[in-house]
Amino acid sequence: MPAQPLRAGVRAGARCGRSGAAGRAVVAGDRGDRVPQRARGGVHDGRGVPRAPGLGDRPGDVPGAGKDAEGEQGRGAGVKAGLLAALATLAVAARGSAAPPADLLLLNGKVFTADPAHPWAEAIAIRGERIVAVGERAAVEREAGRGVRRLDLGGRVVIPGINDAHAHVGPELPGTPIAVKGMEPSFDDVLAAVREAAAAAPAGGSLKGEVGWTALSDPRATRAALDEAAGGRPVVLECWTGHDGLVSSAVLRAAGIGEESWNPPGGFYGHLTGTRTLSGALHEYALWRLTRRLRSEVPAEQAVRDVHAFEQQALRFGITSVQDMSNALRRDAFVRLLAQARPILRWRVITFPMVEPSQPDLDEGPEVPAHPTPLVTVSGTKWILDGTPVEARALMRDAYADPAGRYGQGNFRPEAVLAAIRRGGADPLLLHAVGDRIIAQVIASMQQLGGEATWRPRRLRIEHGDGLMPDLVDSARRLGIVVVQNPSHFTIGDVLSRRYKPEVRARFQPLRSLIAAGIPLALGSDGPVNPYLNLMFATTHPARPDEAIDREQAVAAYTRGSAYAEFAEGEKGTLAPGMLADLAVLSQDVFAVPPGDLPKTESVLTLVGGKVVYDAGVISSHAKGASLD
Repeated sequence: MPAQPLRAGVRAGARCGRSGAAGRAVVAGDRGDRVPQRARGGVHDGRGVPRAPGLGDRPGDVPGAGKDAEGEQGRGAGVKAGLLAALATLAVAARGSAAPPADLLLLNGKVFTADPAHPWAEAIAIRGERIVAVGERAAVEREAGRGVRRLDLGGRVVIPGINDAHAHVGPELPGTPIAVKGMEPSFDDVLAAVREAAAAAPAGGSLKGEVGWTALSDPRATRAALDEAAGGRPVVLECWTGHDGLVSSAVLRAAGIGEESWNPPGGFYGHLTGTRTLSGALHEYALWRLTRRLRSEVPAEQAVRDVHAFEQQALRFGITSVQDMSNALRRDAFVRLLAQARPILRWRVITFPMVEPSQPDLDEGPEVPAHPTPLVTVSGTKWILDGTPVEARALMRDAYADPAGRYGQGNFRPEAVLAAIRRGGADPLLLHAVGDRIIAQVIASMQQLGGEATWRPRRLRIEHGDGLMPDLVDSARRLGIVVVQNPSHFTIGDVLSRRYKPEVRARFQPLRSLIAAGIPLALGSDGPVNPYLNLMFATTHPARPDEAIDREQAVAAYTRGSAYAEFAEGEKGTLAPGMLADLAVLSQDVFAVPPGDLPKTESVLTLVGGKVVYDAGVISSHAKGASLD
């Protein structure tokens, strides 16, 4: 796919080291509007009221906003610079010896702060778990304390720690992997791979695999075919979309699912055409209920190892926060697992109920504290309201082109959707909503249940939001809806072109236009963990190049925008005084390398709360007084 040209000012060195006022550092206490609520007194509980339209009162403060919204930042810049310089002098003088000095300095860097007021710097001073100064090297070094540790970044790029706003983490399904080639093997290829895996598996052992919709939509894809290929073993095949699966008879029996079983809330079982005989296909919540049960049976030691493996991979990419959708385990079980794993990055556990939204009891186990351990927060409830375009189940206002005449399928009745939204007053609400019809239904429900005054402070999240069409954008903005997009989804343009009519396809999967309209934007993986792969997809948008965003916007959405999406922008997401020192020093300049090289990026140094949690061993450390020149 053709590379999208970088916009002016993004290339290496374009604004590096310019922190708003020449030769100065922004220090703690220098700018009251950026000191987190905890530093201003009291404890930030993660549910503050946002300032319209996003992180601040200026268009440039909307999460993910970059150059499309910088006009107002430029006006009065000289006045602001002079005022801030004076305030900095006063702040440093007034502080004197009252505040402890920095104990860690990051010097000679190209620091992207994601702070609209001061987007670029070259040095950072850290004391304990928080940042105390950001700016040019000479000014930041004045914050050094006795015995301070100095790290020479050698011109490397520093960004706020990546905050994956939409992740799915949990114990791996048990069983021998089924090795298929590619994402869309034929069903014949799948059966051959099942036979090969069965021959290599221990006696009576289960098999597991990930396949595509091509295989699962084959009329021959039944449990009987799996039973024959696997010799009666338990087999679980999941579609890479996560919304459909096919299992063998042994799996159904073990789960107590039989011909007379009722469809569970939000999902349904497949049947052989014209019969009540179960085909082995499971869709939406029917699949998730089953896989949650299987994952809950994974031994604790293995589940902890899986969490550790994920964390090590994440930290190597500079991911310091993960917002987990928690479909793999019940809320109480996942919190227990994290307590056992003793995490070293920040986790947000989101409740994923498997019941009808109108049911009073979410059946997620005993209540758990909002902060069960220092790095774990429990907050938010997620419902999946429709499917995806891959299976033609994203709920649309216009009929699909293929299969012709279908409009998709909602997982819950309209009154149940209304009940889910009504619950959003007690806990932050996350709604998987892909099709434009279900998004329109969500907006209408929000308007019915109080409108802008009620919902804007609550920051209702639409996960994916591919169908947020132009006629819905203004209502979404006024209601304070946050869009959490997953750029890897932009790679299915061929599927979308087949599924949708050209006039619908041309408006599907907006991104740049959402930022321009003032919609807060966050990014998450929902698939490949590599954030720089998703950075490439966001800045090229293979499905709609006209909706690609620039790299500063993309990094801001992955950091500041993701923090805003979890009510945490007062604590993390930007590199500014008073903020948590969560950051990553990168192996290459993500603002300058060719698009195709972005996925090669890794972190060479990752900090969480000022502590080094990943170190590739390429950055030199200097004791006090040593020269870095």
